[in-house]
Amino acid sequence: MESQGAMAGERTNYLSVALRARAAIKALKSLINDPQGILSLSNSELEQDIKSVVQSLKAIESSEPLHAKLSHEAPYRRFEELQTLDEVSRAFKDTQLLVRLEALLSGRSEQDDMRTAIRLFSAIESRALYHYSDPSWAASGV
Repeated sequence: MESQGAMAGERTNYLSVALRARAAIKALKSLINDPQGILSLSNSELEQDIKSVVQSLKAIESSEPLHAKLSHEAPYRRFEELQTLDEVSRAFKDTQLLVRLEALLSGRSEQDDMRTAIRLFSAIESRALYHYSDPSWAASGV
């Protein structure tokens, strides 16, 4: 019984990733119809989350193994965050994800850029929640 509690504790980082993604989604949805877009951003957490994702995506695209960058180059430092973003980024290969996110940060974004960011953070949230409630943890008995 105690091992299940420890396992749930080990997965709480996935829940943190999901909650942070949900906050970014809410902030982006509130800004999508604002003509100034992200420039009117009063929520610096959203800007920081987008910057972190951009830097982490750049680290993922490099030729080095992703987990070798846990210490200082990838802002999504925890293994759970890196794993989730790595898995999600594969689904966005053809969407010019970095270009769209960088456009948001520069203030020259369009609604499509915001929609792509919302889809990205939604995918991050979904994948993190999947890992958080993954039934294979309970079945393994570890």
